[in-house]
Amino acid sequence: MSPRRGPTVRRLPALVAILAVVAGLVAASRAGHEFSPAVHAASAPVSGPAAPPADAVSSTWYCAEGTSNPGGRADETIIVANLARRATTVTVTVLSGSGRTPASRQEHVAALGQRRVVVSSIRAAAEPGVIVEALSGAVVVEHELSRGSDSTVGPCARQASQSWYFAAGDTNFGMEDWLALFNPFPDDAIVDVTFLTTDGVQSPEASQALVVPRHSRVSVPLHEIIRDQAPLGVLVHARLGRLVAEQSLYSDGSNGPAGLATALGATSPATSWRVPTGDAENGATATLTVANFTTINTHITLGVTLDNNTSLPSQQVSVPSMTLSSVTLSQKVAPGTGYAVQVRAPRRSPVVVELVETWAAPAAPVGLATTLGTTGEASRWAFATGRTDNSGDAQLAAVNVSGRPLTVEMLAYTPGDPNSPRSGPAQAVGAGKRAVFPLTTDGVDASQVIVLQADGPIVAGREVLGPSRSLSVGFPELP
Repeated sequence: MSPRRGPTVRRLPALVAILAVVAGLVAASRAGHEFSPAVHAASAPVSGPAAPPADAVSSTWYCAEGTSNPGGRADETIIVANLARRATTVTVTVLSGSGRTPASRQEHVAALGQRRVVVSSIRAAAEPGVIVEALSGAVVVEHELSRGSDSTVGPCARQASQSWYFAAGDTNFGMEDWLALFNPFPDDAIVDVTFLTTDGVQSPEASQALVVPRHSRVSVPLHEIIRDQAPLGVLVHARLGRLVAEQSLYSDGSNGPAGLATALGATSPATSWRVPTGDAENGATATLTVANFTTINTHITLGVTLDNNTSLPSQQVSVPSMTLSSVTLSQKVAPGTGYAVQVRAPRRSPVVVELVETWAAPAAPVGLATTLGTTGEASRWAFATGRTDNSGDAQLAAVNVSGRPLTVEMLAYTPGDPNSPRSGPAQAVGAGKRAVFPLTTDGVDASQVIVLQADGPIVAGREVLGPSRSLSVGFPELP
């Protein structure tokens, strides 16, 4: 089946595409396709947005994935959290194509408070791209996506980029793999989507020279372009312009647990990654995928730290050039044990790291979740919400990445009350170890903004345990 093409998805004429390929790409694939890795490790965090500083005058956020039309594949709710000790106003704008006037609404957000905005209440659209502009104060933005009884929550982006990377797509039977491309700018973007498989690079014609019109969001059904691939690495590269890219996975339950997952891409490979949210409960299967988008064969060093103050022996994993390698972590960790993962790669061959986890019976609820690792570290990490609603449960995890013991505490704020932080018991965390904060046990409401803080650098993430499963890292507050 050929990919579906909506009115905003088109390819440039062949001559223009050929000229762009000649100008920008080199022959580099073992499979004989044209591909330009042009990959370097970034010095700044690349795997997720950071929280703006407390004295920020303004900030802008971009939410790529989600729908706001009846029967859409991922109904979207924006979650805005104000980290400042004074109220602020945000403007939520929905863009739905270069031919339509943007629809906007202002929202008041209390000091240390949270505001949820259902995108369809601003505009119903099959392809909405959302911009959140904060006029003052430090603000972080996430969004919740829902489809039937399944939901997921993850970060929106603070920046657009020419390139976006994903490591763990899935187009096997029973899966939908959607790539959302959002161009919030006044000029069209021209995009190539290249795939890494375990057999090398693939560049189908249907994924080349895609036009993402100005002020538009385009959804690309990867499960119709490149079938029966898992894991699937994805490189989104704009020949012209910049954009925001987010990937969502949906399993209908016919070939594994049903569920919905989303992940914001990384803007560059990196040489050091951490995943703080490993879960080895009964019925869980966790797979860590490492994607090598360079032309150099490499190996990575994989470390796993367990919650019982032990660590698994370090493992060397080979990752050939322009392909992927996967490690099934659930085969290494005893059931019932939580864990954190660290991946290190040589400087000349940075990688992209993504964790996919599924939960089947006897786990309850069953589900699907994915998250890229993080490359950042900070003494404070923020979350717009701890859990999607009060009917479910969730936990936050903090990994001590310093070389000394740290004290980590959780602050859960009451909206409008700067003197309100309700803290879970502070935890002493040894060097390299992990602390877990169960939100239901600590009485944290879904409407509360949460900060994990320590007296040294940590990495922090969230695991939503129900009613649907979700994994994500937090927003580091960088100096």
